[in-house]
Amino acid sequence: MMAEFAGRHIGPQSKDLAHMLAAVGVDSVDELVNQTVPDAIRNETALDVAPAMSESDYLRHVYALSQKNQVFASYIGQGYHPAATPAVIQRNILENPGWYTAYTPYQAEIAQGRLEALLNFQTMVIDLTGMEIANASLLDEATAAAEAMSLLMAARSRDQQKRGANKFFVDRQVFAQTRGLLETRSTPMDIELVVGDMESFQPSPEFFGALCQYPNAVGQIEDIRGFIQTCQNAEIRVAVAADLLSLTLLTAPGDMMTAALKALGYTTLNTHVFDTVHVAADASLKAAVREATESAQINVGYTEQGILISTHEVMNTADAQSLVDALAAAKGAATVPFALGEMALPSALARQTAYMTHPVFSSYRSETEMMRYIKKLERRDIALNHSMIPLGSCTMKLNAAAEMLPLSWPAFGQIHPFAPLSQAAGFMEVIRSLERDLAVVTGFDATTLQPNSGAQGEYSGLLVIRAYHHSRGDYHRKTALIPSSAHGTNPASAVMAGMDVVVVACDEKGNIDLADLRAKAEQYSDTLSSLMITYPSTHGVFEAGVKEATAIIHAHGGQVYMDGANMNAQVGLTSPGNIGADVCHLNLHKTFAIPHGGGGPGVGPICVKAHLAPFLPSHPVHATSGEKGIGPVSAAPYGSALVLLISYGYIKMLGAKGLVDSTKYAILNANYIKSRLENAYPVLYSGENGRCAHEMILDCRPFKRDGGIEVTDIAKRLMDFGYHAPTVSFPVAGTVMIEPTESESLAELDRFCDAMLAIKAEIDQVIDGTLPKEDNPLKNAPHTLAMVANDEWTMPYSRQMAAFPLPELMENKFWPIVRRVDDAYGDRNLVCTCAPIEAYSA
Repeated sequence: MMAEFAGRHIGPQSKDLAHMLAAVGVDSVDELVNQTVPDAIRNETALDVAPAMSESDYLRHVYALSQKNQVFASYIGQGYHPAATPAVIQRNILENPGWYTAYTPYQAEIAQGRLEALLNFQTMVIDLTGMEIANASLLDEATAAAEAMSLLMAARSRDQQKRGANKFFVDRQVFAQTRGLLETRSTPMDIELVVGDMESFQPSPEFFGALCQYPNAVGQIEDIRGFIQTCQNAEIRVAVAADLLSLTLLTAPGDMMTAALKALGYTTLNTHVFDTVHVAADASLKAAVREATESAQINVGYTEQGILISTHEVMNTADAQSLVDALAAAKGAATVPFALGEMALPSALARQTAYMTHPVFSSYRSETEMMRYIKKLERRDIALNHSMIPLGSCTMKLNAAAEMLPLSWPAFGQIHPFAPLSQAAGFMEVIRSLERDLAVVTGFDATTLQPNSGAQGEYSGLLVIRAYHHSRGDYHRKTALIPSSAHGTNPASAVMAGMDVVVVACDEKGNIDLADLRAKAEQYSDTLSSLMITYPSTHGVFEAGVKEATAIIHAHGGQVYMDGANMNAQVGLTSPGNIGADVCHLNLHKTFAIPHGGGGPGVGPICVKAHLAPFLPSHPVHATSGEKGIGPVSAAPYGSALVLLISYGYIKMLGAKGLVDSTKYAILNANYIKSRLENAYPVLYSGENGRCAHEMILDCRPFKRDGGIEVTDIAKRLMDFGYHAPTVSFPVAGTVMIEPTESESLAELDRFCDAMLAIKAEIDQVIDGTLPKEDNPLKNAPHTLAMVANDEWTMPYSRQMAAFPLPELMENKFWPIVRRVDDAYGDRNLVCTCAPIEAYSA
């Protein structure tokens, strides 16, 4: 039964193996693996993961789990509200691989659809907030608040920096999960968090910033203009956590509950509300409300002073009446009819400006037009439904339809993250099973799924190490050793965790220089906190000396953090535990099949050895750790919980053997590409037996020296062949890093290699003078349809060479809609909104 799914997930078929193995120069896949992965770190036992389920069995299984959940009507709020997702969006975006399998828009020319969608979103946010700049790339409300705090800290004036202004004020009525995450983030940054009431806040020179919630956590709409002015007069910058929908000032359903509540004898504690009513209740009344509402399958929120009722757009009058009936039962009173009332918003805070006036927000009102607009944007992007995306260290593997299907099921998607866990029994089975399996795969003892990005996982792992050292009284251990080849997020995460970064050299083969590591470990022995490594290395090699490196760190009292970006080459063959690491993060949106979705959401869980388990992240709503746990690192207790279903399905349908086979074929596919390209492009690094791991680095620097061809020219030219570029100039400038994953077939690997070899032939023509150095297919790439179809063609090469350099492109051609984008100009010139209406008048 295993082959039913594994045979579709893994690209190469049995009939392809003889050809691929001959090209690589081995007799079997296992022989290749033995030449690639050092014996000293190989797993001695099989993965303790359940056997594979078939697709049909898995879907029956996960459906049964969904039926263990209880979806109550949710009025908890606190930043999470039921929402009406139009079916046209669900079908054409959420469930469409043309959208969810695309990568982050690194290559702008083949990401114009996603970029336009993001620009639309940013325009909406700017319109609603009245701000000048907006982005679209943060994780959740709580982490966005933490980024705002960090931004304001970095933006302190010189005077503030001189006097050491390090206090950040947080209003008491900011959401609890946001306050918890701010505490986590502020401590290692030496920011003193001051929580209080903004009405009584007294500015002082020690403060640099402040945060308030609008409307606040108990639903009150406060006039925050005076608070903002008071802060700004004292050179204190203010961040506002705003409910975007409230900024439209539409009819406020929260106000409409007030009359019914008063008729039942309840006392409301807030005067002006948008969608949340705060109702006074003592302990006995709260208990009665909980019993009555949960009996009616309704969830409300609770505070020290009473209960919260947070209404939402999906709520109708029947829902409201059911809520009123339950609240009447809690009082032992007869119910009253619910009736829509009038808005009671303070006139002084009524919106006076128009918003979302750009034509894009009013041009697609029928479903037909909306469907076509979404399709137009989709056609402008390269995603996995068109071709392989060979980005090194990104693992763009298959996101199987069976893994994705449960995301649309209301029994999972409609559960509030703060709902009682007894109502999420099926969901918790998924979470506990996934935590266990990831611990097994990594060779560790415990897992947290709370971090919702890889970088956040890094940061969380380092905070766990920090907390461990502090628990032993080693507050001075703050030095993080990081190899020069590390991902850029590694040193950034270390600094955020309050550590001092010391760089360790790499040798000429790209491996960690063990002599330099030993010297640095001895030099910083008293303050050594940790070593951060990526394995296999960012150079695409299994370093034979990795266990020696981890032993050096442990001998000096440090901990070893392993970046799991390249875990796709480890699963089932070796593990972070085998190499001597103490903690690692995983990218479930790489190794475990969650799609990148054009940029997110991801999941970056961390797995740890037993001695670090007590320090895993906690949460103020649902306890996810013990008393020693670090604070929350994301807004929800289990991070981006819904997409965990994808990795859960991936593991269940592959099983132990399928997971190991996936790793083996990832290594085979990479070495097959290496064998086809290494005579045309120098492979920069290989292991001791001449093998790469799951990815390789091709050295393109000689082409610049000999023909003026930049690595960027190769990246842009690949677009004409219908491919997203590999990772460019990382970890070595002037190179490309290629990772094919196990999901690509031999036919697709050959198409990609044919494209790379055709580009090399064009480079050779530039070098030998057949093509001009400044006017050739590489320098002019990508070529658009408008360019090729133009009546005038002045290029010193044919239109066919420009647009159809290989015959197969005649039947499956992707056309970029824009010519080459000036990447450096875009990086230096912010454009955050759609063009103004006047630009359309012509």
